[in-house]
Amino acid sequence: MKKITFSVILLVLTLTGLSQTLPNYSFEAWTSNPFPQFEEPDFWNTPNPLTSLAQVVVVEKSEDAYSGNYSAKLTTRKIEVGTLSYTAPGLVTYAVFNVNPETLEYSFSGGLYMPERISSLSGMYKYQGVNSDSAIALIYTFRNPDGENIDTIGFGTTFLQDSENWSPFTVNMVYFNNNQPDTFNVLLMSTSTFNIDLMPVGSQLLVDSLTVKTSTGIFDLNVKKIDLNVFPNPATDRIVFETTKPEKERKLNIFNISGQLVKQVIFDQKRIQVNLSGLPAGNYSYRVFAGHQLYNSGKFIIK
Repeated sequence: MKKITFSVILLVLTLTGLSQTLPNYSFEAWTSNPFPQFEEPDFWNTPNPLTSLAQVVVVEKSEDAYSGNYSAKLTTRKIEVGTLSYTAPGLVTYAVFNVNPETLEYSFSGGLYMPERISSLSGMYKYQGVNSDSAIALIYTFRNPDGENIDTIGFGTTFLQDSENWSPFTVNMVYFNNNQPDTFNVLLMSTSTFNIDLMPVGSQLLVDSLTVKTSTGIFDLNVKKIDLNVFPNPATDRIVFETTKPEKERKLNIFNISGQLVKQVIFDQKRIQVNLSGLPAGNYSYRVFAGHQLYNSGKFIIK
């Protein structure tokens, strides 16, 4: 989606379905980036690749967990780079997080492949807002056939108020039409406003144990992760991706720090060497997939 319209009518729906887990739904798996130093939950995108350039992270791994060992801690923080000062929210999403470095405007594109009508998203949270702030949990589903305009099919949101203890939340999907979606996204944020000039610094959200409810439960949302070696990191003009076995139709996508796709290559053998010449120095992310199955994602640096 190029832009999301955030004017929302809150409706309570009575929908039935089967619960399923999302990729890294309990925030147990994290990947470290050496320089700038930050961690990101696997399969999720955050503002960390951008804010870490100012030695600030807005999403962290927390040992205060509802289940398992970790949760995701999202904090609204002030970012200062030279004379530039702005506020960044703690935010996690399955979509690609796009930022215009000149205007600091941000948007979201893509998400999880999901040919299924989602009824609701549920999870556990703790929250401490500043100046009566609240967190937001947002879901939406759409279809984007080749050569056609994006069709937003469903949308849902809920605001999360202060809670010192782990508390449940649910976001119900409101459907606009009967079309079949192909993409689903989740967005969780430490503040209720999308205006960076109005975000109260210090609002903090902890989130864990996410599930979705579908109408039939026939689509498997669990991600099959493969072992993958990526070297050298940092890289210069070439980088190697290596796994244990070949797989037909497997591909590799590489994105720049603004979330733009800069390279796509076939990765059907055990090992590929990717030419990075022509790409500027900086932070990059990658996704390995075959068909609609995501196998691995991570970060690397071009120096």
